[in-house]
Parts: sequence; C-alpha cells; structure tokens
Amino acid sequence: MQKKKILIFIDWFLPGYKAGGPVRSMANMVEYLKEEYAFYIYTSNKDHDGEKLKVINNKWIPFNEGAAKVFYSSKPTYGEVKLIIEEVKPEVVYLNSVFSLVYTLFPLIVNRFYKKVSIEKVVFAPRGMFQMGALQLKSVKKRAFLNIVKPILFKVGNIVWHATDEQEMQDVKDEIGEKAVVQKVGNIPTTKVGNYGIVLSEDEIRFVTISLVAEKKNHIFFLKLLRELKVPLGKKVIYDIYGPIKDTEYWERCKEEMENLPEGILVNYKGSVMPSKVSETLQAYHYFVLPTLGENFGHAIFEALINGVPVLLSDQTPWIDLEEMKAGWSIDLNSEEEWKSRFEHLIHEAVDYDCFRKGAKEVAKKYVELQSFKETYRQLYY
Repeated sequence: MQKKKILIFIDWFLPGYKAGGPVRSMANMVEYLKEEYAFYIYTSNKDHDGEKLKVINNKWIPFNEGAAKVFYSSKPTYGEVKLIIEEVKPEVVYLNSVFSLVYTLFPLIVNRFYKKVSIEKVVFAPRGMFQMGALQLKSVKKRAFLNIVKPILFKVGNIVWHATDEQEMQDVKDEIGEKAVVQKVGNIPTTKVGNYGIVLSEDEIRFVTISLVAEKKNHIFFLKLLRELKVPLGKKVIYDIYGPIKDTEYWERCKEEMENLPEGILVNYKGSVMPSKVSETLQAYHYFVLPTLGENFGHAIFEALINGVPVLLSDQTPWIDLEEMKAGWSIDLNSEEEWKSRFEHLIHEAVDYDCFRKGAKEVAKKYVELQSFKETYRQLYY
C-alpha cells in the first residue's frame, strides 16, 4: 500500500534547533509515524537566529535514515512553494505557524487559488499563537494581518485545525469561528530519559529555564521575584537561563532586573543548548521554571517532567493540577503573592523533594500512556 504523502511547511528545522518547540514537534512526529506516511519537509537553510545550516541546499535530501525528505531552501519564494507542491503532489499539507509569509501564506494561496494542484486536506497547527497572551504581543500587527487573511484563506473547506488541548480548541473557535473544523491531537514528545548521576549540592537551590528568550516566555516575571527575596544564611539560589535570544530589547530589560540582586542569588545566561543535551542539562537543577504568557504544549516542560525535575509554571499551559499530582506547581500570573509564597517554601526546602521528583516522572509517563498517537494522527490525516 502506497503511503499517504504529507508535505510539511516549517520556517526552521533540524539541524537547526533554536526555534524550540515546533522543530521538536515535527521531528518527533516524523520519527514516530515514518512507517505509515511519506513525509516531505520544506524549510529554510538557516536557524532561527539567521545562522546558515551546514546542509545541502535546494534539493531533496533524506532525513533521519529515510524517515522523511527535506528541502532546505536558500531563497524561498511563492514560485518555489508552488513548484514544490506540484512536484510532491501531497494529499496533506501541514502548516506550522499562523504568521509566516513563506511557510503559511504561500501554501494557503496555492491551496485557495491554484487549480492545477488538488490538496485533500490542509492541517493547520496554530502552535499557541491564538492564545490571549500570545495575541497581545505585537497585537496591532497581528490583528491587522488576521483581519485581512482570515476571510480569504483560513476558511477554505479543506482546512483542519490541529489543537493540542481543549484550551487551544477553544482558542481556534474563538478566533476563526464556531464552524472551524478542529481536532485535538497531542504533541508527540521525546521519551528519552537521562540518567547521568549528577549530585546536587545541599547548599544550593538550582532553578532553570530552557526556552526562547522572548517576551512571551516571561523570564522577567521570575527575575523580579528574585530581586525581592531573602535567601537563608548559608544557602545560595542559582537561576540559569538557556535558549537563543529572540528579542534583544526584551533581553536588555531582563538584564536590568539581573543587576543588584540580593545576596545569595546568582543568575546566569548560559546560551543555547543542543536538543541532545537537554536531558543532561535539566538533571543539574532542582526545579524548572517557566512563567509563560502561553504554551500549547511545552516540550521543555515535558522533558523536565520526564527527567524528574519538578516544574514551576504559570497557569497558561496545559500542565495543570501539578501540585495535586506532586509534580510541581501551576500558579496564576496575577497572583504575585502566591508565587512569592511558593518560592519561599522551595528555598526553605519545605517540600518533600524526592516525592515531587517521582511525581514529575509519573505525570510525563501518564501523558504518553493516555495518547493513542497513531490512531489520533490517522484521524487527523484521513
């Protein structure tokens, strides 16, 4: 039986890794479903920061021992996008962004107006971009874009929206309309667990964030908390930030908050971390922190959990009821006092840490067990 062809459009892809979650989502999906589908990936020959990838440009090359074919374009244009769709003749086109000119709008224009190709289904993954917190950032430009594009391109009859949780399903309905076809299918995470035997110092409480450095991730909220805390005598609080700097203006604001920290608190920027090193990196910390303005999944959150690192999150992620499951905490961003109280408990070690480590791993394992990935993706693609 011939495999169904799925053509994925994504701004950045491996070996680029600095765009974070969407890259990992697509890589994990391709690896997990490679026996059932023929995947083609059209992407840029650059990483998120503009650095050129060491890849063969402008021709199809095999990825991950034949799990997919990838086309790294050096000069993506509408004409090239149209030719790629004509050449591959995909049954399904998969889009990974709402606001990308080349990798979203161009394929949508081909789908809407170019009659020489027949695409059965366009699967559209908004990647959390319809969350309230995300839409509030650069809101004027985003709203103008959506007002122009939605009536023309987003409501074509063969578009199905890929939501990863109930909240994202509602976000799509709120933005596109109740008639939008939305299917809930979970992101496929990596299930590789590190076991590196790292011994954490008893004199330190170590926090880490691994994400893009951008306003949406809201590092600055946690940095402001740190400036107001008093550390017990003989203790040290370390907060390390990993990830590419997407927004330099925002990072300058973060650095201002990092100045004149109280005694006993140390904040470091550690740069980007390779995907293969994420598990090992996480295990050098007690807690993972992400006071994000909105996540539709959060691969780094999942990787923290599966590596037994309890998480301290905002309430704007699908990872809720964490304290009940002894895996971490999901706290309202509007409740600064609750954040302070929780943080003070952690630095005074007023939690059963080993219990929370086990709980974190259990939450991650249960997530995987509850997802019938092959069946749910089959429903998405057929």
